[in-house]
Amino acid sequence: MCFIVQKDELSLVYIDADNKKIVRQNIIPGKERTECYLKKQPNRLSKINDETVAVIYKKGLEVLIFNVKEMKEEKTSKMPEQHIFDSANGIQGILALSVKNFILSDKMHLCVLKMNENGPIVKKLDLLSKVEFDTARRLTHAFTSDGKKDIIFIADENDKE
Repeated sequence: MCFIVQKDELSLVYIDADNKKIVRQNIIPGKERTECYLKKQPNRLSKINDETVAVIYKKGLEVLIFNVKEMKEEKTSKMPEQHIFDSANGIQGILALSVKNFILSDKMHLCVLKMNENGPIVKKLDLLSKVEFDTARRLTHAFTSDGKKDIIFIADENDKE
């Protein structure tokens, strides 16, 4: 889930508990709530900006760019399996760094996804420590205080690590 600002009002964007739709809920009680059912089961989302989020599905190797302002699907990028994880369950976590750059995760790997006109380019990241997560789904991005280094925080599904 994430917060977005539209028309100077704050809304929460999230995937419903049944994994069927994306919901945009104004945080002021009684204000607008908008829903959009998706063709597949959404699993995780990451905010790109106040108008778009990136969505991964419960199964498969696809990333959906979803317009939360208009509540509609914009573009789905499919990745051939040989370019990404060894996991049979596909992508487990997503973190949007920008409109065209993402971090994806499965149980053991982090990958950088770059969207370009010829299709997605995916490269595995070499991690300093080899830790197997139960399911590495929660990814958070931060910077060092001097702004010179990116830091990616990883938490597994059950928050064991």
